Amino acid sequence: MSGGRLANDERGTSMVEILVTLVVLGIVVMLFVGGLTSMQRVVVGASERSARDDEARLALAQIDREIRSGNVFYDPASESEPSEDIVPSMGLRVYTQSNGTTRTPGSRCAQWRISDDTLQTREWAPNDFAATVTSWRTVAAGIVNRTTSPTVPAFAKTAPANYGALIRITLVVDRTDDTHGAIQVADSVTGRNTQGNYSSNVCDIP
Repeated sequence: MSGGRLANDERGTSMVEILVTLVVLGIVVMLFVGGLTSMQRVVVGASERSARDDEARLALAQIDREIRSGNVFYDPASESEPSEDIVPSMGLRVYTQSNGTTRTPGSRCAQWRISDDTLQTREWAPNDFAATVTSWRTVAAGIVNRTTSPTVPAFAKTAPANYGALIRITLVVDRTDDTHGAIQVADSVTGRNTQGNYSSNVCDIP
């Protein structure tokens, strides 16, 4: 009798028990994979935001240098050059000595614009636009000041004079490779408070 009961107690695992084990194991694996996927999304999102912010801030730092070494400032509210896709408050022109020791000539005219969701710049020698103007160069992508609703002025001059102006810069950034929505990167920069011998039309465009 005892030998028969022992044989019954030692029977193998049933199919139902195997299926239950597999279901539980599947749930555990799904939860684990879901956790990894969520962590990956967080890491990718942080990387996207970092890349977006870094590019915009580097562009802002470059404009900052141009303005701090600037001598003549054109009012962004009056900037309008339809043939170059420049509209008021979306363009900036400054006569600057930034990095003057590494450029020829040391002083030059620098112009910025927001066009086709990019921040672009070009430059030329003072009073010699036609012969020396460079092509537009893209500095930052995903700059949506003109296409966001409502539009956000990228540049504003708060001082009325051409000299010693305070320039406000606001870049609205919303890259296509980032799903976290637009951000604003802003700065206020004061140019040189001196007129010197600089003509107010040194960077005029014919």
